[in-house]
Amino acid sequence: MVIDPTAGMMIDPNDPGYGYVYVVPEPGFFEHQPGLAPAGFFPSPPIGQPIGVGGGMVGGGPMPPPLAAAPFVGAGAGWLPHPPQMAGAPPPPPPPHAPPPHGAHPYGGLSHPQGHILAHSPHGQPLAAAPHAAAPPPPSPAGGPRTGASRGAPPAAAAGGGARRASTRALAAERARAGGRVSLAARATEQKQSRLLQQELVRMSDTQLQCACEELAPHLLELATHAFGNYVVSKLVTRSQAHAAVHSALRGSVVPLLKHPQGSRVVQAALAELPAGEAASLAGELDGHVLECALDTHGSWGVCVAFRHTHAPFLVAQERHGCRRFCTQQPLKRVVQQLLHEAASAGMDISAAVGSLLEGELGYLAAHPFGNYAVQAALRHAVPSQRVAMLDALLPSILALSGSKHGSNVAEMLLMLASVEQLEAVRRQIFGPPDTPVDLAELPQLRALMSSPFGNYVLQALLRKLKDGRRSAALQLIERHISDDNFGRAILAAASSA
Repeated sequence: MVIDPTAGMMIDPNDPGYGYVYVVPEPGFFEHQPGLAPAGFFPSPPIGQPIGVGGGMVGGGPMPPPLAAAPFVGAGAGWLPHPPQMAGAPPPPPPPHAPPPHGAHPYGGLSHPQGHILAHSPHGQPLAAAPHAAAPPPPSPAGGPRTGASRGAPPAAAAGGGARRASTRALAAERARAGGRVSLAARATEQKQSRLLQQELVRMSDTQLQCACEELAPHLLELATHAFGNYVVSKLVTRSQAHAAVHSALRGSVVPLLKHPQGSRVVQAALAELPAGEAASLAGELDGHVLECALDTHGSWGVCVAFRHTHAPFLVAQERHGCRRFCTQQPLKRVVQQLLHEAASAGMDISAAVGSLLEGELGYLAAHPFGNYAVQAALRHAVPSQRVAMLDALLPSILALSGSKHGSNVAEMLLMLASVEQLEAVRRQIFGPPDTPVDLAELPQLRALMSSPFGNYVLQALLRKLKDGRRSAALQLIERHISDDNFGRAILAAASSA
């Protein structure tokens, strides 16, 4: 341990990954602690007062017995020996490896019996670098490297927190090089500091934000693809003063960013926050790459967001050329579905996209796990002439669609949009001629729909569309043929509550 005369603290410079800091509580403390050789006394901060750059808090509580009885100061993840230069003699051998003593804070730091604290940095960064040399860290019990597990941390935590410790140590090294100050770019790449920086960006004054933009500008493109840094860029773009810096950083890299898990999130945030002109210039980089981005899980979301905020006509035009291919893949059906809905809501012409569906295998797409969503969107938003053409093409196969999980969704929509004549034709297929008593054995279509976990919903949709006379006759026929192996009771219950 060494004493930092500027803060009234002892700092362990051997552990930059955790940065344990010990507040000197009172002059008499050193008289009762063999092995400590203070260079002077500097009073600790008041209770509850933040200390140093790391933001540790002063508290109180009893000190565990091992701290009072041995020339070793307890830390939350193990035991750290006193360097020889402080004790005036070589330190005694380290005690057996043990878990953190009772009362230790998970990040390190034990209480002094007089109510003062052996404090810590809660974010895992060391405070100001100490001017004295320090003894090398003790070996692990097995003689291996001094890892998180050798400090007493659980093995799972040591394995899972490797990335966080690496970024924390990089942050400590950056702080040492900069004389105690860490750059905003370095903070953005560390998990906890990234969260703090996001909060600070929202509260910064215009002058502070301008300085932050100038400092972060050269690093924005790199941060956009960082696991923690991307959140900082997304938060920064919500401030109007940062629009120019973010737009300049992303310009020319929209396509590769959209296909990146973190980069796609940043581009979507930029398209939503930037002024219309700058958003349109970023979306324009997708021209000629719509299919390439729509094929990607992350890129497909970016294409949808780009069209929502810009309504760029080329997006609909290029979606039309690959519409049939779009519909049979999960990311691509998302593009077709949302572009058709957004374009129709904006009053744009979608007849070319719907026409490409009509030219393909419409029945296959209607029963496809992903294609059925595009068919439903086309039926909902198509112009009347194209909707009639789609109904004429699909209604003859409505019974086949009703028996499948995905096709039954399209079958219900067909019944919602069908004309009175088309509904009567479907009713005859299922229930037979009107006013003609028949047995269920003579109505295989009705029997199949009543027994199907999907078809029974199509049958319920048909009953809701029938006029009173036809509906009553159909309900009586269903009621006569209820059994334990069909959904007749559920159909009647739904019809009575409609």
